[in-house]
Amino acid sequence: MLLVAGAVLVTSVSIAEAVDVQGTWDAKFACTSYRNGFHLEKFNLAGAIQISQTGRALAINVAPFGDFAALESDDGVHTKKGVIGGGNCATFSHFGLFGSVDKVDAATGGGTMIINISGSADATEGPLKCHVTAKRISTDDPGVTPCP
Repeated sequence: MLLVAGAVLVTSVSIAEAVDVQGTWDAKFACTSYRNGFHLEKFNLAGAIQISQTGRALAINVAPFGDFAALESDDGVHTKKGVIGGGNCATFSHFGLFGSVDKVDAATGGGTMIINISGSADATEGPLKCHVTAKRISTDDPGVTPCP
């Protein structure tokens, strides 16, 4: 939508233009945990990331880490790239995720995601950091409920 006010041209970008990251993603987690604040433990997990999307707002379920609320920001140059950032619904300020999506194509269902999940889920477990890589396996809305 373009609005012209005198000699000023204002461009409004539709939220519908957000990069489509909705669906189910097959994920691999490489994690480091400092249990009780001192014991270093490294482990790998396989899991799934499910994303329901309304415009730029994302409701995300990361098995095994729970539900997150996030926003997707488009790459201004590349139409199939974006950045995701948000926090865990239960411990929003202590457990977050941040990363990027690339080669996202709703028509073919393609896409890759690289995110980091880090923080401390509770006071007794200590810090946790996971490097996550994922590929989209479905574009269907998984019906993830947004954080309250």
